Amino acid sequence: MIMHTVRDTIPYVTLVTFLVALTLLAPSALFAAPDCTFDRDLDIGDEGTDVYCLQEWLNTEGYTLAESGPGSPGYETSRFGGLTRDALARFQEDNDVAPASGYFGPVTRGTIEALVTLEGDTDQIPDDLEIPEVPGADDSESEIDAMLSMLSPGDQAQAQQLMALFGSLGIVKTSASSESDGDSVDTDTSAPVDSGSSVRGSRLDVEEMMLDAIAMIRDAKDMIDEDDASDEEMISARADYEDAQEDLMDALFEYLTGDAEEALDLADDAFDNAEDAFTDAGGMTDEDEVEERIEEMEEDLEKAREDIDEDEDDGAETNDAEDELDDAEELLEKAEEAAQDEDWAEARDYLDAVEDAIDDAYDAVVTEEEADAQEAIDDAWGEYKDARSEVRDAEDDGDDVDDAESFLEMAKDRLDDAEDALDDGDFDDAKDYADDAEGYAADAVGRL
Repeated sequence: MIMHTVRDTIPYVTLVTFLVALTLLAPSALFAAPDCTFDRDLDIGDEGTDVYCLQEWLNTEGYTLAESGPGSPGYETSRFGGLTRDALARFQEDNDVAPASGYFGPVTRGTIEALVTLEGDTDQIPDDLEIPEVPGADDSESEIDAMLSMLSPGDQAQAQQLMALFGSLGIVKTSASSESDGDSVDTDTSAPVDSGSSVRGSRLDVEEMMLDAIAMIRDAKDMIDEDDASDEEMISARADYEDAQEDLMDALFEYLTGDAEEALDLADDAFDNAEDAFTDAGGMTDEDEVEERIEEMEEDLEKAREDIDEDEDDGAETNDAEDELDDAEELLEKAEEAAQDEDWAEARDYLDAVEDAIDDAYDAVVTEEEADAQEAIDDAWGEYKDARSEVRDAEDDGDDVDDAESFLEMAKDRLDDAEDALDDGDFDDAKDYADDAEGYAADAVGRL
């Protein structure tokens, strides 16, 4: 058994060599999947450690769920979704499992178990592997590549992905940033971190929180780069940004050394500091955005009620409009409930619906002028239909109705013009066109 005091024995180590070293010493500790047995069928919506194992196995075998984000190598999840189904369907098709529907049933389980048995343990690092010394920050890339080449393909992919992820943020672990206020941590890196179901759940929580923190750190960096805030705010933003980076690196250290609870706390701190940096630099969080929009919709709804009450006082028909406003109010309450549950996407959807309902309320107001125009058009349509009926009867009796048909056609054209004018809000024109249509309908009857 090899005992290491990691913070004492790895001074001035970059994140790259730090991750490679830990991966060499404990290949199963870096986002490792637990030892799994597949003892149930899996389909869309199922969750559990076995789903995580299936995703990781598919990614390792070349049936990649996604190139980046949730489901990609190193970022497997415990939920069976569309990506898992599609990757599994590709595996089934290549291995003559029918139907290749992406359903994880007994036939597919048996096929995978047979393949795993044939593969054996060829990907495991030998027990007598001589572990090289960890290179320092100034060592050449060729030494790092040599270390990576000693890993299994799956471990290489995991280490490289983490290195690229943190490297893209410019985060480097130095001796200064790795110092602890407490005693150094003795870590048995020759043994893998316990990956039982209870621990696995907490590790998944850490991974998810770390990914959230990374996303927020990136957003904070983008806002800081824009440099739109005041000097005082930018100073605060940069300080919070550095704290977020430090917290994230400490979270990674605790995660890799097996303290999932401490890692989760640190990852949460990283997210909070990054969010503070983001807002200090002028960014708006989901919560701020939704709350601001809720206030706007409350004001818009109140103004709409006042406007529609005024229209009613002026003689407008507002029953339908008031119904729309009632719907808007109910939708706004649902948006507020979603915001309380921190379901920002659902809150936004409800707020969009509130805005549409308010617009529909305004459209549903029928002013006195519009009502008069609509009444004139309705009367003209009645005259036109009566005239057309008389013309049809005359035609059935053998009368000459050519002239009458011509006037009916002109009446129909004028009615179409009246409808268009009504839609455009030209109520006087609409009534004039309706009067013309009535006249043409009367002329059609007169020509019989």
